[in-house]
Amino acid sequence: MLDAIRKMAKGWVAMILIGLLVMSFALWGVADVFTGYGSNTVASVGDRDVGYRDFQRAYDNAMRNFNQRLGTPLTNQQAVAFGIPNQVIGQLTTEATIAEIADDLGLGVSEDNLAKLIQSDPSLRGVNGQFDRTALQYTLGRIGMSENEFVLERRKSALRAQLADGLVGEMTVPSTYMEAINAYQNEQRTADYAVITTGDLDKLADPTDADLRAFFDKDKSAFKAPEYRSLELLVLQPETVSDPASVTDDDANAEYEQVKDTRFGAPERRNFQQLLFADKSAAQAASDKIEGGTSFEDIVAAENKDLNDIQFGLKSKSEIIDKAIAEAVFALPENGVSKVVEGRFGNFILRLTDIREEAVLPFAEVKDQIKSDIAARNAESEVFRLYDEIEDARAGGSTLKEISETFKVAVQTLDRIDREGNGADGTAVTIPEQGAVLTEVFNTDVGEEADPVQLGRTGFAWFDVTNIVPETERTFDDAKDLVSAAWRADKEKTRLDDKAAEIVAAVKVGRSLEDVMTPMGIEVTKSDDITRSTTPEGLPTSLASAVFDGPDGHVGSAAGADADQRIVFKVTSASEPAYFEEAEGNEQTKQQFSTALQQTVLRQYVQKVQSDLGVTVNNQAVGYILGLYGDNPQHQGTMR
Repeated sequence: MLDAIRKMAKGWVAMILIGLLVMSFALWGVADVFTGYGSNTVASVGDRDVGYRDFQRAYDNAMRNFNQRLGTPLTNQQAVAFGIPNQVIGQLTTEATIAEIADDLGLGVSEDNLAKLIQSDPSLRGVNGQFDRTALQYTLGRIGMSENEFVLERRKSALRAQLADGLVGEMTVPSTYMEAINAYQNEQRTADYAVITTGDLDKLADPTDADLRAFFDKDKSAFKAPEYRSLELLVLQPETVSDPASVTDDDANAEYEQVKDTRFGAPERRNFQQLLFADKSAAQAASDKIEGGTSFEDIVAAENKDLNDIQFGLKSKSEIIDKAIAEAVFALPENGVSKVVEGRFGNFILRLTDIREEAVLPFAEVKDQIKSDIAARNAESEVFRLYDEIEDARAGGSTLKEISETFKVAVQTLDRIDREGNGADGTAVTIPEQGAVLTEVFNTDVGEEADPVQLGRTGFAWFDVTNIVPETERTFDDAKDLVSAAWRADKEKTRLDDKAAEIVAAVKVGRSLEDVMTPMGIEVTKSDDITRSTTPEGLPTSLASAVFDGPDGHVGSAAGADADQRIVFKVTSASEPAYFEEAEGNEQTKQQFSTALQQTVLRQYVQKVQSDLGVTVNNQAVGYILGLYGDNPQHQGTMR
């Protein structure tokens, strides 16, 4: 149907009609098509302008992202309260400033390099891993941008990258900074702790009707019956149409041959023993004895060590942090003994005990996995093909059930779902990208056709709202069970908090945690090591945060793993590990903080240039675009 419409629009009759329509807009008052709101500029940096189309597109994208995170749509007035328009203006004026700087410095991007940048974008590749114009067209449609505008944006992005690389590309955080980060992230603490529950307190007396009525009257809105919506939902994702059984053994084996070494290979690993000596002279003396015929075992015994004490275990070369040790181990023959090796932590003699050769998993063990991967890639292409056909069918008036039968994609019927995704009986439903989908569902009326909701990078959901049950207030009698449960939970929370505070106060004035807890029949336990980001198994993350709220010896409390628990504790030790730059993960952490530093310096530089050039914002144009006011000039400064 859509194809037919497009063909009709190409005829000379259609061209004349469209021309008359545009002229009628011009003659009968839609002057903004040609003149904007007195200006097509919403902001300027020096002599460079930011157009209202740029603002509208950036604002729409920001609102879409914010609504998905928030789980509910915002009005433009609410967006202003959150500062979203100002953030968008800030982003666009920053881009304009960078463009000015790039022009002054003579930066540019050739057409060939720009084409390569676009073609290398992973999001624009097809199932064969190459640039796919269909993926480009889909992306342009999703973000509401023409191809020329897209190319212009990519050119701006390339210029920003050039400028950033030239100004701050080599900037890294110093070692002192990394040591402080290491101390913060990896400091270890232990604590004595005890868990108190509502069962450890005196039994809570049952509430009277007067208690419950007072609690209900205090906040009746908390006991409303929520708004419910019924809907039909059609979900299209790669896993929906993926069919591993359709992939042949020959196709799977062909891919296996291409990737087996990099994907299914295990590197060579070596098992070795390392004997540490007090100094280099002692190590050299031992090495001389081994050359003279003394066994390695006798040398170990002379150092009052056991072979199990010096066993290092199977490691690949990259897993051995000390590079000198790694080089020596992977140069030894099996059962070979090294000369003296000067490592980072002292002088060693090494013995190699086992070599596990590099191995590749056989095809039979990974065949099913490869077939699933190939099917998933094929399914991505199938999703985009079906997307176009389903959209055409929707435009032609087909219902979701009819579309389901035609394209063999299941339709889910959901009856009376609230905004949180719970049914009328309190049972949670399962919906992909639930927040985004339900946001659109609760912003759509019965009979209204909504746009499909994108699910991740390669999925879509269509829905039809079939019924709406409005939010209603419950009477006290209808809500009595809910009120009773809420009253009890509130009272128990208060009693637990008060008891925990009482115990903490007693320990702070000198009593031991055991002295306080023993009469209550509660055991005090010593924790394993706790860091700011990890807690021992069985303990909640809230304990980690609380334990680091004060110095060594700090006494406090934290929420338990369940709502009816509190944890009281006393920190018994605190230690900071040494920092080694080569340790696993440090390079990644250094890169993350270096990037943040680069962005900070670049932002300060841009702000200085903006100060020199001058930045102005057309608040009237922004306000009109957002529909915030009419002709009243007293509102024209509200966007500042």
